[in-house]
Amino acid sequence: MRYILLLTAFAAVVWAKGIIEVHGTSTLHDWTMASHDVSVQMEEENSTIKALKVSLIIETLKSGDGAMDDKAYKAFKADRKSPITFTLTQQKKDGSLEGVITIGSRETRVAVMPDSIENGVITGSFKTKMSRFGVEPPSFMFGMLKAGDAIEITYRVSE
Repeated sequence: MRYILLLTAFAAVVWAKGIIEVHGTSTLHDWTMASHDVSVQMEEENSTIKALKVSLIIETLKSGDGAMDDKAYKAFKADRKSPITFTLTQQKKDGSLEGVITIGSRETRVAVMPDSIENGVITGSFKTKMSRFGVEPPSFMFGMLKAGDAIEITYRVSE
């Protein structure tokens, strides 16, 4: 029984919440999809991040427009219940975080420079392209409306 209570307490400390937002444009308007259902596993030692894994399930990204969400999920070319993960490979001396973003079975190496790493909270943003991750920008109405390839990802995760 003690083991189960200890494991439960440890899991509550290790798994935490965060927010990931994806901002983009289309021929009609700018858009944002956000997930507030983000899991974080982080290990810090002497103000250095030794281990970090951030994950969310594709279908937790929501724009507030169900039709847009469905098109976006199809663009991922992965099951909507598949995870998107960032796994740290190293924190460099300049503070940048190098790692791998995995969407379905596709892996892409990235390096991001957080705006802030304080008291177990990491915040920042970076610009990239959907196509870099094997995601074709979705289109609507037989291609008359199309999302742009450029996106900005903002994040706030905590231990």
